[in-house]
Amino acid sequence: MVRVSIITSTVVLLGLLVALLLFGGPDTRPRPSTLPTTQTAGAPFVLALVPEYDIFALRRNYRGLVDYLSPRIGRDVEIVTLNNYEAVLKEFSAKRIDAAVLGSLVATLAIDRCGARPLARPEARRVSTYCGAIFVREGSPIRGLGDLGSGKLAMVKTTTAGSLFPLAELHRLGYQPTQLEDPRLIWMGTFDDVITAVMTGAADVGAVKDLRLAAFGRGHPEARFRVLVKGPAVPNNAMLVGAEVTEELGIKLKAALLGMKLDPAAKSALASLGIDGFVPTSARDFLPVYDMIDSAGEGWEMVGVSGPPPRRPAGKGD
Repeated sequence: MVRVSIITSTVVLLGLLVALLLFGGPDTRPRPSTLPTTQTAGAPFVLALVPEYDIFALRRNYRGLVDYLSPRIGRDVEIVTLNNYEAVLKEFSAKRIDAAVLGSLVATLAIDRCGARPLARPEARRVSTYCGAIFVREGSPIRGLGDLGSGKLAMVKTTTAGSLFPLAELHRLGYQPTQLEDPRLIWMGTFDDVITAVMTGAADVGAVKDLRLAAFGRGHPEARFRVLVKGPAVPNNAMLVGAEVTEELGIKLKAALLGMKLDPAAKSALASLGIDGFVPTSARDFLPVYDMIDSAGEGWEMVGVSGPPPRRPAGKGD
């Protein structure tokens, strides 16, 4: 019986030896990092954009900025384009992007939900903010939003100027949230779509960025509009960094952006973006957005953003 046990043990040991030879020992190979892409060593600094116009033109216009920033922050800067602003919030939360250029409404959501930090916003002709503008064609009998009656109001979801501001105005005039879901509200894809709808008579009233309305008017002098009411000024297309971006890197990036105005090497990059430079931006600059959210009340559900509204930051928000 002892001999049988020795033979059996020998067979088992030989089997294990063969298995090790065939399949190798424990896997000691380095495994892929479980850190998000932006946090791995040597990873590029990822800047997210949401196209407001042709995606190829957008990437081309930002190419100069990317080339300018990369050597100044010590990281290769990479552009990614996302389909919508909700995608930006998801990518910030998943730490797959480092920064994003955002309108004021989504910026407040990124600050609240993702811990994003605003750094700077572009300035052109000494203007770095915009207002929501509710407008009609020149000659329209409508003198205020309260005169809408059975007319149609063209708007753009998930924007301060195109949805939050007009919804706040409607709520101020006594409209109830259930009344906002009527066929008089036309949801358009872009501000230019809204302007075209008003210009052609498909809509009686439109809600857009005042800067976009002015730019459209310069390109189409035959189009005559009258602004009924403007909202408060809010930051225009601010750049925010994610919560995982270090304070040191954030300071480098902000200094590079603010220094472009006086740097001859930045001239072509600024020209591609159609701006004169960047100015500082803090969470405090977005306080008018929270005021409009308060005014909109239950109308927030119509803005086009899933989930609750952003919480007003404590303190001064600097």
